[in-house]
Amino acid sequence: MKKYFLYTLISVFCALNAFSAYSLDFVNLQSDEESYEVGEKALLTAHVKIGPMNPNYELYFKSSFGGANLAIDRITENEAVSFTPEFTEAGTFEWSVRVYMQDKNVAKALELSKANARAENERINSSLSHETDPEIREMLLEMRNRNNVIISKINAEMAANRRHLQTVKLDVVVDEMDKYNKNESNLPIVLFNVKLDRPNYTYAVGERANFVVTRFVDFDGNEKFEYVVRAKFENWTVSTLETDNDYVTSGQTFVFEPEHVGEKTLKVSLYIRKAVKAQNLRDGIAKAEKSRADYIILRNSYPHDPLRYEYYDLRVKRMSEVISNYYDALEEMLSFVTMEETVMFVQE
Repeated sequence: MKKYFLYTLISVFCALNAFSAYSLDFVNLQSDEESYEVGEKALLTAHVKIGPMNPNYELYFKSSFGGANLAIDRITENEAVSFTPEFTEAGTFEWSVRVYMQDKNVAKALELSKANARAENERINSSLSHETDPEIREMLLEMRNRNNVIISKINAEMAANRRHLQTVKLDVVVDEMDKYNKNESNLPIVLFNVKLDRPNYTYAVGERANFVVTRFVDFDGNEKFEYVVRAKFENWTVSTLETDNDYVTSGQTFVFEPEHVGEKTLKVSLYIRKAVKAQNLRDGIAKAEKSRADYIILRNSYPHDPLRYEYYDLRVKRMSEVISNYYDALEEMLSFVTMEETVMFVQE
């Protein structure tokens, strides 16, 4: 059995050396824009081109951007993403992805042990927050220090389980100019109107106001945009809903309360964002949500195994953060176009 394992390991390494000799890229790096501007963020994606033939092995990634570590997360078997911080200066920055091969079973066992130690530290920190007895506090601190030593040893074992295959790099260009917000001549001239369901624009406490927003003009240009309508009743957010007609958006206020009585303003704003990029982000959200759903199923299949439950729960939480990053990127794409205000009345 030992000879067979040794033969398999040697075969894998020989194959990898052969790959290296021909300088094949294991991953392809891609950014969601050709260039960016100060104040924007980048979505960076690593696409797996070549994976291990042996199902017991997998690729592992480490990422850095501009010399600083940057989180990279798998959202599918062959796709991993990174979100940069907001750009604060112009220039060319390097996204570097280090590609490793590792034994997936060993890696998972080590991750389980690491998750257990971290979970225990969280419980210790919770106890320390309200514990006042000096002897008990000293005991808890010793336990936490022991766990930190264990975590450090696990990290060393995880590193030893990985073999570096190659480092792939991508230049990301950041410009000073703001394409939309700072150059008003680039803004589309889009006209729309707002129609409420009451001709006198008067409502009573306990009622809702329904309204329809109709857009008349598209932005003329080479880029295809999608149009986003947002509404507020004074400073309260009002829900809007897309319809089958791209030019029409419906909206409905909340139920009016006594605090809403009086002359009020319904503010409807129109935004644009690049349609192709927005759809790519939504595709990424769908992939990440599928991955999170899979982790939830795995987590819930171990109700009586705290170690594995904690391991998959960490995966669920991390994927939730990735999904949140996607939604933030989708929101940050919006460029304000124009706003229309409508005066309405709420009576007791």
